[in-house]
Amino acid sequence: MSRLSGRVRIFVRALPRLALKPLRRKPQVLKRILIAHHLLLGDTLLLTPLVAKLRAQYPDAQIVLTCTKPIVPLYAGRPFGIDVIPFDPRDFRSVNAVLRSGPYDLGIVAGDNRHAWLALAAGCRWIVGHAADTPAWKNVPLNEAVPYPDAPAAWTDLAAELVAGPPPRPYRLSDWPAPASAVWSESDASVLRSPYVVLHPGASTEVKRWPDERWRSLAAFVEAGGSRLCGAADRARRR
Repeated sequence: MSRLSGRVRIFVRALPRLALKPLRRKPQVLKRILIAHHLLLGDTLLLTPLVAKLRAQYPDAQIVLTCTKPIVPLYAGRPFGIDVIPFDPRDFRSVNAVLRSGPYDLGIVAGDNRHAWLALAAGCRWIVGHAADTPAWKNVPLNEAVPYPDAPAAWTDLAAELVAGPPPRPYRLSDWPAPASAVWSESDASVLRSPYVVLHPGASTEVKRWPDERWRSLAAFVEAGGSRLCGAADRARRR
C-alpha cells in the first residue's frame, strides 16, 4: 500500500468526526491516552520524558504509543507501563490497527501535526500538539495548540511541554526493562560481557547533526572511562 492510500484511509475516517470538533470538551478523567507520531529512532526515544510525565500524572491510565516497526522490540518490556502499536502509513494493517485501537480520552501529537488526523481518526476526544505547523491543514484537528518557546530547546523538553505540570522525576534503570537480547556468537558475547556504550551519531537533517569533533571527544571520554564503543560509535570515532 502506498503512503497516499494510508492517508486516504485516515482522512476518510477522520473527516466525519471533524464536524463534532465544536462540541468537544477537555476530558476531566483520562483513562486512555494515545501518543501519535512516526518519528525515527532517536526522536522516539527522546519522547521518554513525555511518557514519564504522563505516567506520573495518570498512574492508572493506559498509555499507547505508535511506533515504527523496527523500534517496537525496544518496548517489549513495557517501560513506564505503556503499550506500543506498530505504525507505518504504507501498511494498511498497521493503519487499521491504530484506527481500531480507539477511542481515547486524550491524543498527543509529537513532531508532525499531520498525525493529528490519525489521532482524530482513532477516536481521540481531545487532541494536543504544537502550534503553527505548516501547512495549516495539519493543525485543523487540534483542540489545544502549545506554542513553541522563543528560545531554542531540546526536543525532550519540547515534547514534555505538551503536557502541563512539573517535570518527571529523574530516570531510573528499572523504568525500562531490557528487551530480550539477540543470539550472539561467542566472540561477540565475550566483547559484550565487558561494559560497552553505543553512540547514535546519525540524524535525519543537517541541522540536527552534532559536529564530528564533539562525537570524537565524547567517544574518547567513554573509552577513557573504561567502556568499549560498539556499532555506530566505532564509525563516529573514525570519521
